[in-house]
Amino acid sequence: MNRQTIAYTGKGVNAVLNIASTDSSFARARDLAGVPDPEKAAIEAERGFRRTDFAANVTAMKGLRFDTYTYNAANAAESIALNRFRHFADWTPSRSSRITYLTEGQSRSQNGALQLGNQHTLLTFDHQFGRGMKLNMFDEKVTTLNGDQRTVVSTRFAHFETDRSKANNLTAEMKRIQMTGGAFENTTHLDLNLRPARNLGLHLNHLSVDRGTNPSATTNTLALNWQINPKLQFAGAYAHTTTNNGSDAVTRMLSLKGEPFRGVSLTASLAETAVEGKPMRSASELVVGHAKPFSLLGMTNVTMGLKYSNLNDQGRQVQQAVSGVFSANVGRNQLAFEYGGALDPKNNSAVTRAITFVSDRNEKLPLHFDISYKARNINRSDLMLTRRYNLSFRMDRNTSLQYTYNSLPDGPNGQILPTVASSFTLRRAMGRSASFALDYTTQRDFAKNTLARKLGINFQGQMRNLAAVQVGYSVDISNLNGQNTNAHTISLSYDRRVSADNVVAFGAAYTMNRNGQADDVRGTVEFRTRF
Repeated sequence: MNRQTIAYTGKGVNAVLNIASTDSSFARARDLAGVPDPEKAAIEAERGFRRTDFAANVTAMKGLRFDTYTYNAANAAESIALNRFRHFADWTPSRSSRITYLTEGQSRSQNGALQLGNQHTLLTFDHQFGRGMKLNMFDEKVTTLNGDQRTVVSTRFAHFETDRSKANNLTAEMKRIQMTGGAFENTTHLDLNLRPARNLGLHLNHLSVDRGTNPSATTNTLALNWQINPKLQFAGAYAHTTTNNGSDAVTRMLSLKGEPFRGVSLTASLAETAVEGKPMRSASELVVGHAKPFSLLGMTNVTMGLKYSNLNDQGRQVQQAVSGVFSANVGRNQLAFEYGGALDPKNNSAVTRAITFVSDRNEKLPLHFDISYKARNINRSDLMLTRRYNLSFRMDRNTSLQYTYNSLPDGPNGQILPTVASSFTLRRAMGRSASFALDYTTQRDFAKNTLARKLGINFQGQMRNLAAVQVGYSVDISNLNGQNTNAHTISLSYDRRVSADNVVAFGAAYTMNRNGQADDVRGTVEFRTRF
């Protein structure tokens, strides 16, 4: 194995010549000390070869740069020749122009016959005109050889554009691709933006892809943006695609967005796509609302909203959603109406109507209540009613009562829970240190066929500053699939504060089961402390 290197470095010129040969019997490349691993791998790969490579970089001429590299390796014993090259020139004749040329490739031959190889050439031209206009062009050719198969792909490209930041601008692009066997792809693209008036914009686009008898298409698009007034904008687009395989298509889009009237917000859109031989696909949406609350018929803080969306495909309606809401203050009370309807792609439908009334929340008033009533139809089945009532009444300074009722409420995932629940509570303060409470609750589960009712009476008072007592009585009546359970419970608890941070509590409960089960007695002792 031997290696020789000749290098020259001068002003604007750098050149290196390497000459090397490696016997086929040399197998100690990995043991060479001080030789980098990549070079050891190259020596191992060149066993049996004699090679010469030359690289140069020339920058002596202003505006011109030239890089070159050649590699030739020969194995005389096996009649194998390897070649690689890369030549690149970069010329900047002026501040606004640039020309580059690249040619590169590699090959492998044996016994004088070329086996594998590829060659790539690229010529580019870039020019910057005044006022933001520019031109880009390139000519590229890629040749690949694999045995007797030889493929050539030639590409010619030109791109011209004016200043894209201007309201009126133009882009023109052309690409011509020629392939072995006569296949080709010719692309022409034109894009034009016009601003005939300050509030009007036009966009014209032409795209043509020609592949001869292979799938080809031409699409022409016209888009318009019209600022009707500072708060209302209209947009429209029309696209027509012609093909050579019977799949012509037309697309239309319209939209209106903004405030057509003072305080009214509007979003409306329509999109249609028609493909030759297929049913039309369309999507529409309408959203109407009020930007600010207003007054109407003695009501204040009135807000209204409407939303509609629809999707048709393959000649049928596949999705629809309708919703509307009205809310207002009637005096100091709140009133709301809601409507919702939906149809999903699986043909599941739902219709909901709801009304809500909330009384004045002023804490000084003795009576507060709210009512919510919702009627729903799921997949056109029987009507289901969701009702929620809440009432709070302060009879005097020491007495208050509360009532709640909730039927068929919404679950965490929006599903309807088949339950009905109610509760009634009466509370009475008996002086500063004692109170009395009466609770009655019901819970019905239609899915499990259960009904539970509970009545509870509770008295609690403070015997001294550091001691409190609580006495309670409750009745639990349940029904599961027609089987009743009946239990009466008496409970007693006594809490004694030993110190500011420590409490001792005693408790006892006696349950009498009226359904044949044994009675239950429980006692508890607790010590609570603060850390």
